[in-house]
Amino acid sequence: RKAIRDHVITADVDSTSSHVVPNLRHKTALMEAFKYLGNASGNMREGLPLEVIALDLNSGLEALGEIIGETTHDEIIEKIFSEFCLGK
Repeated sequence: RKAIRDHVITADVDSTSSHVVPNLRHKTALMEAFKYLGNASGNMREGLPLEVIALDLNSGLEALGEIIGETTHDEIIEKIFSEFCLGK
């Protein structure tokens, strides 16, 4: 897990050899997912309630959902509408 995290964090998103992370938005989402999943792991070790662990797991899942298109932040939607004249 650490090797994957280190590779993702240090990957150059502008490099043509970077097949792991195609763009900065994906890299940011992966880093966020790692953060939440790490929090969930630590909270499990500490014996915190399952509700607390579930919150971190859900947040990590949402971050991963941004990459595959299941979750979209309002910022992304605003950017799309500001750059493209939809419905005009």
